[in-house]
Amino acid sequence: MSNLWRLGTESGIEQELTTKLLMWTVTYDERCNMGLGVGPWKTVQIDISDSDVLSDECDLGGEFQDLLVLVPTITSSTIGVSVAKESGGTFYPLYILDDDATGSFLSATSAGTATLAVIFYIGGIRFIKITAGSAQAADRDFLVRGINPV
Repeated sequence: MSNLWRLGTESGIEQELTTKLLMWTVTYDERCNMGLGVGPWKTVQIDISDSDVLSDECDLGGEFQDLLVLVPTITSSTIGVSVAKESGGTFYPLYILDDDATGSFLSATSAGTATLAVIFYIGGIRFIKITAGSAQAADRDFLVRGINPV
């Protein structure tokens, strides 16, 4: 053991360092809100007994800049996202402006049926719903995950 460590232990610095380390320990949710990493995978369902074009609300567990959506096989449709600033709040359709500002898009996919992965920029939002551009013939389970660039 170095002389510095013994000096620290004997002078009470060890307790002070332990306290400071505990103060710097953060939870998973806090790390997500600080812009670090990715959130957990969540399943979001379009339940056709409720709505054949809109999923239930999904709480991503933190505020995220991007949303990764794994799209299952679907009835031919576009897929989009609606966002809200609070649980149970008003959900707004997310528009994606194109690069030359000649229009905007409500969805990031062309109509299709194939499985695919899509990343939406959601701008620091926690609550989302998945939207389909046309009615789904059966329940659809989407996997979603919030992402913050590091």
